[in-house]
Amino acid sequence: QTEIAGPGHFVNSTVPGGYASKSGTSMACPHVAGVAALLVSHFPECTNNQIRNAMIGSTREPPTGDFKNTPGWDKYYGWGIVNAGKAYELLSQGCEIAGGAYPDAAANQTLSEMALGGSTQKQRGCLLDEHCYDANLCNGEQKCNLVSNTCYIVENS
Repeated sequence: QTEIAGPGHFVNSTVPGGYASKSGTSMACPHVAGVAALLVSHFPECTNNQIRNAMIGSTREPPTGDFKNTPGWDKYYGWGIVNAGKAYELLSQGCEIAGGAYPDAAANQTLSEMALGGSTQKQRGCLLDEHCYDANLCNGEQKCNLVSNTCYIVENS
């Protein structure tokens, strides 16, 4: 499942003899990986999962004219398009604030439990109710359970 998208249409790329406009995952993936590398280099104290969650939490919505785009998570854009500046600002507040809690070994939490991926990734590792926000309110209002560090849907919301 897609989690984070990158700009993938009409991206200028090097080709033999100069530059050309290209489209597709070969253009989008390097953007997302490059942002991850940039963030790891500036915030080496953060776990890979905290970097990933900060990237997810700072995405921007794709163009509104695209019929495949729906609020919140969707299978085409995941949580949205990567935003390096916003992810950096988020991580500047601290690894746990931006990217969620580190697994609590005393509570038998494992890193893999905090990194399920896809549409459920944003529900893992929360420390604040804001970490659980989903623009697709069809699911109901979400809050953070501070014991398990997972999001849940408020009953009758």
